[in-house]
Amino acid sequence: MRPRGLLTSVLLAVVAMAVTACSQLPMLWAPAAEQSVTVERPAPPADHVALQQYDWIKGKSAEQLSSEVRALSEGVALQPGAPQRLRLAVTLGFGQCPECEVERAEALLRQIEAEGETESSRALAGIFLQLLEAQAQIAAQRQELLQARQRIETTQQQRRSLQHDLAALQQKLDALTSIEESLHQREQPEVIEDGRP
Repeated sequence: MRPRGLLTSVLLAVVAMAVTACSQLPMLWAPAAEQSVTVERPAPPADHVALQQYDWIKGKSAEQLSSEVRALSEGVALQPGAPQRLRLAVTLGFGQCPECEVERAEALLRQIEAEGETESSRALAGIFLQLLEAQAQIAAQRQELLQARQRIETTQQQRRSLQHDLAALQQKLDALTSIEESLHQREQPEVIEDGRP
């Protein structure tokens, strides 16, 4: 395994453990699209909010994610702190909806990584950037595998077609050989016992 692949694997494991640990805690936030009443609470740490958002987007429909992106975009415009930007970046980068844009997520994460309010938000933005990079590499490898599979299937179809053609040609050759032998036998005069035709 390459050192970069090992780092990615370790980072994925760390994020998975953090998401699992956070999923055991009571929800500190509700998805922006589902918020109805604003209650003054101390703001949860950005890393908890982002990890819970990462966990929340799993299994959500494209419609729910689109609504979430719109609500978070409005929220970031009003309150551009790291928690809101991290939630938006996570939804944009890991969600599956028409409004989900990996490039926009990467830009937000790079901005947070460079000038985030806390060290943990900067570190988490870096981890999410690495996850997005790993996700892109996996998608590219999946595409390469699909293309290789298509090439193999095409080659196998061509081979089967050539085998079929070869079998047909062999049958024709056998038929011609049989005809030639029967013609050859007809052309030979019958030999009578005394040696004359």
